[in-house]
Amino acid sequence: MIYLLNLLLFLLPFLAYAIWRRYNPQAEPDPRIVVLGLIGIGLGLAAATWYGLSVSMDRDTVYIPAYLDEHGRIVPGRAEPRR
Repeated sequence: MIYLLNLLLFLLPFLAYAIWRRYNPQAEPDPRIVVLGLIGIGLGLAAATWYGLSVSMDRDTVYIPAYLDEHGRIVPGRAEPRR
């Protein structure tokens, strides 16, 4: 069900644009809006790339997931060097 909601949220801007074009066929989007949209897409891609590179682990590490210790406390997940 959550995938359907994600798909709907993804398609919502395209649907809104299609409705706008349907009822305003002669109108063209303002070039400033198009440029700002392209800048926004570029910034979003740059931020996603930066985030992906900044949180990645080294090749010689393994991820140890969170677990409960013998006293019932949560030990957070971490990356450790491969042995």
